Amino acid sequence: LQSLNQMLATSRAALSTTRDVESRLQEIRQAIETHGEAPESIQEAVAEIAKDVDAILITMEGEETGGGATLPGAPPLADLVQQLYGAIEASTARPTTEQRQLTRLSHEKWMEQFERVNQQKARKLPGLETQLDEAGVPWTPGRPIR
Repeated sequence: LQSLNQMLATSRAALSTTRDVESRLQEIRQAIETHGEAPESIQEAVAEIAKDVDAILITMEGEETGGGATLPGAPPLADLVQQLYGAIEASTARPTTEQRQLTRLSHEKWMEQFERVNQQKARKLPGLETQLDEAGVPWTPGRPIR
């Protein structure tokens, strides 16, 4: 339970950080639109980061279905951990072998997502901002004022 609780808390931070990157990308898109022409390398960098952010969010939260039915499959990581936490918490017995295995697997999958989020926030987004500065794209919130 402690491990799952820590995963849930860390996952909220990861989701918040991912949403922050998503928001920054929207600001950058608006700045590029306002600026007019942006080099192809910037357009590609924005598209690459956006694609990875979308994939991270789908892995963590699942796809939006618009209220319709979805195909059966593995639940999003956030749901899996929440369900696992609820099942273990509601039981008076020790966690089953399967629950312990699912906890370890969930932890490994979350760690992969955390690394992806950190890569976007700490490496790719600053690199994109440097490209924007070099291309003369106007300032956007979060970038150093030149």
